[in-house]
Amino acid sequence: MSRMTKRTLIMMILVIGLLGLFTNRARALEATGAGGLRLANQMTRLEQIKTRAEQEINRRITLLNTLISKIADIKRLSGGQKTDFTSQINGLVSQLQILNTKIQSDADLATLVADGKSILNTYRVYMLFMPKINIMAAADRISEIASQALVLVPAVQNRISQVQSAGHDVTALNNALADFQSKLNDAQTQATNATDTVSVLVPDMGNVSTMQANTAVIKSARGMIITAIHDMNAARSDIRIIRQGIGNLNPKPTKVPATTPY
Repeated sequence: MSRMTKRTLIMMILVIGLLGLFTNRARALEATGAGGLRLANQMTRLEQIKTRAEQEINRRITLLNTLISKIADIKRLSGGQKTDFTSQINGLVSQLQILNTKIQSDADLATLVADGKSILNTYRVYMLFMPKINIMAAADRISEIASQALVLVPAVQNRISQVQSAGHDVTALNNALADFQSKLNDAQTQATNATDTVSVLVPDMGNVSTMQANTAVIKSARGMIITAIHDMNAARSDIRIIRQGIGNLNPKPTKVPATTPY
């Protein structure tokens, strides 16, 4: 073999070896780059879930604290009931805070996703506390307004009696007043029943049967509130009829304009 041929062969061998080395390094770098990219994507995903979870938890805590303020304003709840409901809500707030701490420390994606789902599955604020307290607050307002309106009944009855003494037929007025009282009394009854119905409900904590039972009770209580609102509207119409009727039977004297002497 000539000297030139040997040299060419050696060069070819070296080139092939270098190519193999470069190829292996390229593959290694490619694999490292893909793994690094996957790791970066996973870290981004983790942070996104944690941020979203913290926002959802803080939103629920804010709403729960608002409900505590509503409870304090409900006049027709006993001190014991207010303490009990407030304690339940504060307990849920503490659980949410603990859950948020765990979520923020989660390093495993599967664990983090499961903890994130528990915000919806286990701590469903809207499923109980929101409608429960809102129903009780609405019932309290209805009862308070109805009570204030019923206080006026003796004065209205006295005014109707005065009109009757003047020789007017007050049958329609008395009927309207009786309906006024009846509607207000029913509104109070509906409000009381709505409060009593929802006050005993407890969080379902993910139990489907309890959730379904709570939902049915809340729906029923909402129906009572709607009935009470209709009663209040009817009572408002009755008092309008009475006011207009008395005004028509006792027209105000027409003012005679003063004449200017010539």
